[in-house]
Amino acid sequence: MSEDKCPLCFEELNVPEYRGNPTNEPIVEGNTTRLECGHAYHSTCVIPMIRSCQGKCAQCNATQLVDIQDEYQTWQQRISFEGKCKKALSKVKRDTEIAEGLRDVRAFREEIDRKRKDFDRLVIEAQKKIAEDLKIEETIDLFEFSKKETMKRFKKKAKDAGSLELATLSKMRDWRLKEWLFGREEWHTKYTYTKRYFFGR
Repeated sequence: MSEDKCPLCFEELNVPEYRGNPTNEPIVEGNTTRLECGHAYHSTCVIPMIRSCQGKCAQCNATQLVDIQDEYQTWQQRISFEGKCKKALSKVKRDTEIAEGLRDVRAFREEIDRKRKDFDRLVIEAQKKIAEDLKIEETIDLFEFSKKETMKRFKKKAKDAGSLELATLSKMRDWRLKEWLFGREEWHTKYTYTKRYFFGR
């Protein structure tokens, strides 16, 4: 039966919530970590607390493991603290059943990576095949050619129309003129009109 509750998650601790700590470093007791100030928390709760409270105990505001004036030292001490927590759990990690589970996880991760590559390759191949069946490349070529020819004819007619039109035309940038003439193409719409979207080029 536990003696106290964790002040952060309010779940039961297997040690007293407070006990003096003369060691000047965290003490890991089972699933609990006792800070230098003597207050105890679940180990899974205390690391986020240390990070979010600028290295201070949430109960007494005493600085733990962290010199907030020295960023490098702060990180060194936080890493050291987490290292002590991991060291306390390393025996459990070496347990035969856990080791087998970790091997399975690694094997499945490698299999997922292989299948992801196969999936990406098949998706690209299928996308290209569909685009070819729909003659999308030819349509894009016609679309670009049509815009280019229309722009060329428009500029010629504007020049022939008179000096005002010629002067106006010379002051407008091509992209502004295209936007005004053909309508605004939002970036995502324009992107879908390119061969790169369908063929990766």
